[in-house]
Amino acid sequence: MEKLIITAALTGSITVPTQTKYLPYTPEAIAADAIACAKAGATAVHIHVRDPQDGHPTSDPELFGEVVKRIKAESNVIVGLTTGGAMGMTPQERLRVVPLFQPELASFNLGSINFSMHPAARHFKPEDYRFEWEQAYVEGTKDFILRNTFGDMEAFAQTM
Repeated sequence: MEKLIITAALTGSITVPTQTKYLPYTPEAIAADAIACAKAGATAVHIHVRDPQDGHPTSDPELFGEVVKRIKAESNVIVGLTTGGAMGMTPQERLRVVPLFQPELASFNLGSINFSMHPAARHFKPEDYRFEWEQAYVEGTKDFILRNTFGDMEAFAQTM
């Protein structure tokens, strides 16, 4: 069999909890899913963290630390941390996990990227959303550009 590397991206930052009950958003659930993916054959996991109260994407270093610690306590899977962050985060917020945790892998987006899931909003009524932030977040992706200027990329490269 040819060698194969599987990376499991567990949460991302675009999906909102209303879209799927399978979106892990507590440190315990994110780590448990990462460990399960490793046991199923994943070589690496790509980690974003979320506010454990409402699933909102965050770059909170304490949450990253808790997730990484839990994964490493039970698995030797390669842990890759996002530097893509989420809508509204500054490049500095997105990058701060790299010097703090010195992950084995970290994402490096080459250039700015349009991310949008605003068409998904038509599938939900306002009362369908589980958390207050979700509707504005989904609809806001229509005009969202993940900023990665040449200056940003230079700063990311120098930090990594």
